[in-house]
Amino acid sequence: MRDAKDPERIQWRRIVAGSRRDFDRLFDTYQPRVYAYCLRRLRTREAAETATRRIFLDLARALHQEPPDSVLAWIFRRTRREVARRPRRIPVRSR
Repeated sequence: MRDAKDPERIQWRRIVAGSRRDFDRLFDTYQPRVYAYCLRRLRTREAAETATRRIFLDLARALHQEPPDSVLAWIFRRTRREVARRPRRIPVRSR
């Protein structure tokens, strides 16, 4: 378990306490990476956007829990699970 003075744990506690600014900062930090991963794996913007939205909703729901050792690791474990449960789609190219 990380030290209570770890910046991620401090940020998590502030988010739990209601800091919209810290949640927005967390979102702005990780959302582009999550979306890019989802897009590579799911192959459509719509599916990637839906998956990304679900991941951050899950994060918001998990805020009452003990902070994870690594927020990035938690987010990407959740991302891999979300992608795995969705069918891959191959976009149809227009001619």
